[in-house]
Amino acid sequence: MRAVRVAAYGGPENIRIKEETEPVPQENELLIRVEAAVVTPPDCAFRAGKPAAVRIFTGVKRPKRVPGDTFAGVIVKTGDRVKEWRSGMHVFGSSSTQFGAHAEYMVIRADSACAFIPDDMSYAEAASLSYGGLTALPFIRDQAQVSSGKKIWMNGAAGGVGVYAVQLVHLFGAEVTASAAGRNSVFLQNLGVDNIHDYSCGPAPEGMAYDIMFDIPGTYSFSEVRPFLAKQGRYMTADLKLNVLYRMLTSRFRTGPKAVFAATGLRKPADVQQDLRYLAELVREKRIRPVTDRIFALSEAAEAHRYVETEKRRGPVILDVRGNAALTPA
Repeated sequence: MRAVRVAAYGGPENIRIKEETEPVPQENELLIRVEAAVVTPPDCAFRAGKPAAVRIFTGVKRPKRVPGDTFAGVIVKTGDRVKEWRSGMHVFGSSSTQFGAHAEYMVIRADSACAFIPDDMSYAEAASLSYGGLTALPFIRDQAQVSSGKKIWMNGAAGGVGVYAVQLVHLFGAEVTASAAGRNSVFLQNLGVDNIHDYSCGPAPEGMAYDIMFDIPGTYSFSEVRPFLAKQGRYMTADLKLNVLYRMLTSRFRTGPKAVFAATGLRKPADVQQDLRYLAELVREKRIRPVTDRIFALSEAAEAHRYVETEKRRGPVILDVRGNAALTPA
């Protein structure tokens, strides 16, 4: 089988496509034929080995794992002790720290975050949902506890996580303002953004007080956004940096706005699986819609990494592993 490998920590030029032996599932595992996967900013961080802490998961001296953790595909074999799943099922989900999605086949534990692909959804759209939706939902529903009447500010709204965060905020009845480039205005308004703020004019409009400021890529520091937060407002980010960690630890003991981070990729598989099913139901009911940006062939993995790092994407970036990513499972 073909698989993405990273020869050494560094730039996309270190990405290789290798021929490898197809993995064999153990008694409590599933063998997945991968049709589509997502190339994410964390994948780029794992490839670069920065920050150094990511090497705990991928290898101290060099990357040892096939990258990628969000996928859509077909179960082709199950271990002897697997009861819930069977060959031929079309599934999508996340392998979390098992990785392995950027290959023609991958093995995951039977209790991993995995769900059936909704009707009329392509493999690419399902993979997109398993990344952006799964990351956005715990922030919007659990950390921010978004509800009707709240005012939400969002940075990175057009990115792989943002396109789902916007839709969920809109679904839960809150008002969302997005800091964005002008070229993304119509795109974001179609997703449910109420107000667009030109980020070249500062983090947010002067005089506003937001209940939540969700800085998905971690562009701004807590100090920069604090003046725009309501008295009990929260600053959230999906990119944990040292200054955010410091503010998380110190702000919790003070009155006023707080800094919040959630390690959404390290939650219990059962909780993630439940969220996958919830998101799939929202799609079935047409309450949210899947969003994808560019689709790259597996052989173009390096180009996909370069594109993700431009930060100009509109939604998740897809790896078409076998040329079937745009197809709807029969």
